[in-house]
Amino acid sequence: MINDYKSLCNFCDQILKSKKRSLYTISISQLHVLKEHPELIKNYFFSKKKIKIEPRILHKKIFKYFYNLIFSEKKINLTTFQKKNCEVIILSNLINLKSIQKKYDFYFGDLQESLNSSKYKTLTILRNFTQEKTFFIKKKLKKNKILLPETSYLLKEIGFLIILFKEYLNLKFKINHKIQKKTKNFLSLLSLRTMIYNLRLANQIDRILIELKPKIFIIPFEGHAWERVLINLVKQKHQDIKVIAYQFSVITKNQHSMFRPLGKEYDPDTIFTSGKITKNIFSKQYKCPIKILGSNKYYNPKYHKNIFYNFLILPEAFTAETELLYEFTIKAAIQNPDCNFYFRCHPMISNFYKKKYNRLKNFIFSNKEFSDDMKRCTFSIYRGSAAVMETVSNGLIPIYLEDNSSININPLYKVMPKKLIIKKPNDFKKLIGSKICQKKLNKIRKYNENYFMKLNPKIVYDYI
Repeated sequence: MINDYKSLCNFCDQILKSKKRSLYTISISQLHVLKEHPELIKNYFFSKKKIKIEPRILHKKIFKYFYNLIFSEKKINLTTFQKKNCEVIILSNLINLKSIQKKYDFYFGDLQESLNSSKYKTLTILRNFTQEKTFFIKKKLKKNKILLPETSYLLKEIGFLIILFKEYLNLKFKINHKIQKKTKNFLSLLSLRTMIYNLRLANQIDRILIELKPKIFIIPFEGHAWERVLINLVKQKHQDIKVIAYQFSVITKNQHSMFRPLGKEYDPDTIFTSGKITKNIFSKQYKCPIKILGSNKYYNPKYHKNIFYNFLILPEAFTAETELLYEFTIKAAIQNPDCNFYFRCHPMISNFYKKKYNRLKNFIFSNKEFSDDMKRCTFSIYRGSAAVMETVSNGLIPIYLEDNSSININPLYKVMPKKLIIKKPNDFKKLIGSKICQKKLNKIRKYNENYFMKLNPKIVYDYI
């Protein structure tokens, strides 16, 4: 599988780095292979496991698109306060309604608050990943937040559709038929629909930058197509603005597109990282300055020792990954009635998933704050979740759950001892009560301390 994955990455990179590429080629999300993750690569490769395709899901998305095209708000209304002397703009995501009321941003922590308190006026643009409509959310937003509309005006959307169709025909002459035999038709006309979102986002950001004229534009950086499109927008049309890409999350063994440069016109002016670990990797790949900004995921290490056997379960924001950990935890809870299992859903999926029902007293869906969960647990069970780093800082012992595939999505893969890797609920019996080498735990903790370091807003000052 790893050889097929690398062939896929090479194939997509050849198109993205071709002399004939255009901005529209770069805007194709499928060409930016993020990493070897089961939920991401299933869109590329055939699987022995049959996946039920529900037409109603696609129909629902199409209906939602046309509904928003007709009825949703399209204008970006900036207030007098927002228009006046803005120096820094941060692009972030609104992942659920609870985060509207929170002081800290899910990705950037208190960076905006720190810059504003240092008299550098900073605004945050939010992409809406909730199920709520723009007009409803805007009523609850603070004055330094800007929410992007769901869609653009009709003529603009038609223009995006025409571009999509032209780029699809253009790609037909570039497709390698050898790789097609091993992969799905991931460059079909329907699958390219994410181009519309990427081009729309660039158009919306362009309008905001024209009005606000900031000195710095900071965006998240994971290797997505839309990130490169926005970088190109700033470099082509807003050359007085510095575009900075911020790596905020964990990386896995075979991470790809984030560490693959595309040339000066599509690479950021500067890259901010969460710590030393990722800075060292970026420094080997990019020629631009690499700075450590730190992360809101940083915790001052508190290596307490609990004597009770409570387990904190940390699924990612994928339904299939949540399901896998859910089924595993149910079996583990049945086999180990003296242990408690606290299942903590990702914020982007929790409201949907907590409707599941179980009768086990030692299986608990957590509604508490993350800090409270970490205090009552000794172990954290995870697969690809970045939250495991925070649990390590708070003294929990990480346990990586392998699935039946050969894909490694463990963010602690460089320092993880085999003893802390499990495959089935029966493995708990070997783990519980056994001694874990303190030297190996210290190695994990040291690695973690260099991964998510303390947020340092002063790094931004040099660019204003």
